[in-house]
Amino acid sequence: MQLAKDADEIIAKTPRSELPPLIGLPVSIKDHITVANVPRTLGFTSCHNLVKKFDSLIVSILRKKGVLLLLNRIFPKQYLQLNLQII
Repeated sequence: MQLAKDADEIIAKTPRSELPPLIGLPVSIKDHITVANVPRTLGFTSCHNLVKKFDSLIVSILRKKGVLLLLNRIFPKQYLQLNLQII
């Protein structure tokens, strides 16, 4: 919620032509994509404390474009296997 308030303040104070193109757009990032200082599991319980100090390339690009990173969704390995079996 604080991120949205910060985005609103930026929008109010910045001329429209200078705003990032995706300012305020909420984006959900899946667990296998690295977000700085956010734990990820890669779908494995053995990786439950995996934390990196840097963003992946796509996350850094999205941040520069002004998106709001809302959460880091867990993508269990078992779910992927289930989807592959159905197809």
